Amino acid sequence: MAALIYSSRKTRRTARTSIDKDSTYGVVYMGTPHQGGSGVQLGCILVNIASIFVPANDNILKHLERDSQWLQQQLSQYNPISGDFITKFAYETYETPTILGRKILVVPKASAVNLSQADAETIAIHADHINMIMANGAAEKIRSRWETGARVNGVRTRCHYIPLPKNHRFTGRTTVLEELRERLFIRRKCRKLALVGLGGVGKTQVALELAHWAKENQPDHSVFWVPVISDESFEQAYTELGRRLDVQINKNDDDPKESVRRHLESEGTGKWLLVVDNADDIKILDRHGGVGKYLPQNENGLILFTTRLRSVAVAAAGSDVVELLEMTPTEATSFFRKSLINESLLDDKGLRDELFEELTYLPLAIAQAAAFLNVTQLSVKKYLERLRRTEQSLINLMSQEFSDDGRYPESRNAVATTWLVSFDQIRRINSTAAELLCFLSCVERQDIPQSMLPEPPGEDVETAIDVLCEYAFLVRRGDDMFNMHRLVHIAIRVWVRNQNAVEETQSNAVRHLASIFPWDDEANRLLWREYLPHALYALRRSKEYEDEERSNLSYRCGTLLICGSTRRNTRLRCAYLDNRQIKEAIEIFEHVVAIRKKTLAEEDHDRLASEHELASAYLDNRQIKEAIEILEHIVAIEKKTLAEKDHDRLTSEHELASAYLDDGRLKEAIEIFEHVVAVRKTLAEEDHSRLTSEHELARAYLDNRQIKEAIEILEHIVAIEKKTLAEEDHDRLASEHELASAYLDNRQIKEAIEIFEHVVAIRKKTLAGEDHFRLTSEHGLASAYFNDGRIKEAIEIFERIVAIRKKTLAEEDHSRLTSEHGLASAYFDNGRIKEAIEIFKHVVAIRKKTLAEEDYSRLTSEHGLARAYLDDGRIKEAIEILEHVVAVKKTLAEEDRSRLASEHELARAYLDDARIKEAIEMLEHVVAVKMTLDMSSEDRAVSQDLLEQARGMLNLGSRRARRLIRWLTRRPHARRSHEG
Repeated sequence: MAALIYSSRKTRRTARTSIDKDSTYGVVYMGTPHQGGSGVQLGCILVNIASIFVPANDNILKHLERDSQWLQQQLSQYNPISGDFITKFAYETYETPTILGRKILVVPKASAVNLSQADAETIAIHADHINMIMANGAAEKIRSRWETGARVNGVRTRCHYIPLPKNHRFTGRTTVLEELRERLFIRRKCRKLALVGLGGVGKTQVALELAHWAKENQPDHSVFWVPVISDESFEQAYTELGRRLDVQINKNDDDPKESVRRHLESEGTGKWLLVVDNADDIKILDRHGGVGKYLPQNENGLILFTTRLRSVAVAAAGSDVVELLEMTPTEATSFFRKSLINESLLDDKGLRDELFEELTYLPLAIAQAAAFLNVTQLSVKKYLERLRRTEQSLINLMSQEFSDDGRYPESRNAVATTWLVSFDQIRRINSTAAELLCFLSCVERQDIPQSMLPEPPGEDVETAIDVLCEYAFLVRRGDDMFNMHRLVHIAIRVWVRNQNAVEETQSNAVRHLASIFPWDDEANRLLWREYLPHALYALRRSKEYEDEERSNLSYRCGTLLICGSTRRNTRLRCAYLDNRQIKEAIEIFEHVVAIRKKTLAEEDHDRLASEHELASAYLDNRQIKEAIEILEHIVAIEKKTLAEKDHDRLTSEHELASAYLDDGRLKEAIEIFEHVVAVRKTLAEEDHSRLTSEHELARAYLDNRQIKEAIEILEHIVAIEKKTLAEEDHDRLASEHELASAYLDNRQIKEAIEIFEHVVAIRKKTLAGEDHFRLTSEHGLASAYFNDGRIKEAIEIFERIVAIRKKTLAEEDHSRLTSEHGLASAYFDNGRIKEAIEIFKHVVAIRKKTLAEEDYSRLTSEHGLARAYLDDGRIKEAIEILEHVVAVKKTLAEEDRSRLASEHELARAYLDDARIKEAIEMLEHVVAVKMTLDMSSEDRAVSQDLLEQARGMLNLGSRRARRLIRWLTRRPHARRSHEG
């Protein structure tokens, strides 16, 4: 046996071996102890006795002990080549006498026979071990059995038919391959097994790898491969199979395939594996009209089906189904490397991973990309740019056919076309499912609610959905939500385009969405949040087609993307929806307005409504001038055409006042709000429109520093809403939030904290951790803690808010910058000057790019950065910024508190720079104005104390003055005088 093993290893290197594997026909084992022998222990005793007189070696006997590692190694090396020979195991049936007087079976049958080897047969020799080896009768019996075996073996000669070559680029899929081997060849738990998965996921290649593995590693099995892409491919494969098996065709049979089936079912054929590839039609398994009736049924046979359809898999193999998914990142990388000519394209891991994400780790898509890169020599970066350039560019790339020896000549290799046959098949078997496919090509591919799908009268939509799920074109996410594979989504659009049905499909989709799309009231909140992304997608895809349904759908979508005038317009206004997309709303409304300007009269209600919504979108996008221009136009028309008390007219006036407020035109805003509030006094006290206008008037009073008036209105609103609205109602919480902000502005810090803590507690129960409204209320609470001197608590909250908003909001987002500003201010008051400066510099840099020079938020951040520079000893930089801020704030009223705060800080900087006269001049102005204002004595004292100290510096030397001034300006009371 060892010689044969050696020969099998060396036969390609040399022909000079004592036993040539290729010329060996059979092997006879005469009582060979494959598992060790019972006589070994006796032999060891004799060796020990003999060693007293002569040198003796017991190594051979140790090799023959039971469970010998050496014996196991010999067997494991011989088993793979055993199928190349006829193997006979002879064993003794009588015990052999020993010199110690007892009899033993030297090599029992259990050790002499090893039936795990291919084509093995046992022969019982009626003799003891010694006589079995020496007896002529034993040799004659073996010769007789050998001749009989040779005749039988002639029938059982192995045969292989695998028309596709081994794929040398195959990689990975280890888990699936191990499961297939385990089920079919090791545990032998099933005779039929189905491999199911999406088209292009690599089912054929996995089955091919298994087939070639079986050919090389299962010597007792023949391996056959039958593609069932079509009836012709099946018939062709069976014809070739019959030829190779030398099947005698029964002339009485009308169908030669029947003769092949009977041959495979015959006992003499031996063991076999049959791969039935591409069984993608349930009719294939039909035992009456399909190819199913030609598939053999045999205890020695194994069948592996590959299919895209779960129904086929279950019909073919019952519960013995293995699902094949997309590649893992490691598998994708290895496969891509083997497919590329220039492996350096893999060097950039980031780009490589981006590419695999775009291709959804689908093997066919990766192979197609590699083929394209091999031909064009493009870089991965350039290929990605082409993929992302336009949809047409993506479709063109995904539609390019490429050569692949591992696939059938008649199959489509391009990703975008590999599913077209299935789409046509679906259209034949279920027209409703085909209509759903067309509709799905016009909406987003993820989070598709079943309630949104079209339901033709009299049609079974559930069955249609089941068909699409069966092909894996839809994947269920819960009971009534679905996802679609990204590349399948592209392929459907190619299919629709090939039918010249793009315009009809998109028009039908928009018409259906317009008919079911809900209005934006709270009761429909869940529905419109689910439908909105799909409606927007449909609108984007149908820009070149215009009709009334599209215009109506656009209008409804736009109203959901912005903060409409019917909602509470507080400082929280910029995020009524978590997923608002203001820029998209503007694009939609600009389009709707352009259409309605052409088709409707100037005073038409629908035209004015769409113009109003466009203005609201402009407001939310801080395009305040554009919003004002539109709203002034609307108000002018409605003043001519509508009564003073008309709801639409008051709504437009309300929105114009809000725009004036955002533009800093406080007097005009207040004038309009006061008018609207006065007119709406005729409405019930709890009327939503009335409360909304009162709320906005309070906000205008706050911005105009009419804090007492603002608090009075807000206390009234909160009192009413406590009676009429639930504790967790959004509007009630918004009003309470605004009242807390007013208390904070009025230095009623304890009252502000009490309300903020209540609002935060409610919103923690009802809103997610990253929700905009919850974060805004937490920001208000942090600001209140900050003003109350509870700096560490403020920092803890600010840090959490900033961390979340960095993940969820753009760098230039107003809310994110406001929170970063708050955190920087808290760090400053906590003595963490360097950290404060770092954040302030970032905020100022962003706001300089995005906001006007006079914008309040920008000026506030510049003021904060200057203060931090001042405390860090960077006096010149602080003065430069503060002089700019003060110059810009000259446009504000002399008594404006933010203006006074900046002037105070500039005076402090002048003192630090020993510019005492300029500091005194500035402080005298600040103190004089503060004396006329209703403010706490502490607020006045900060500037008065600094002024007195500055005056005392005039008679000191400059060096002593600087030391004293720095000590004075670093005192805690000085640090508290800044903008919140």
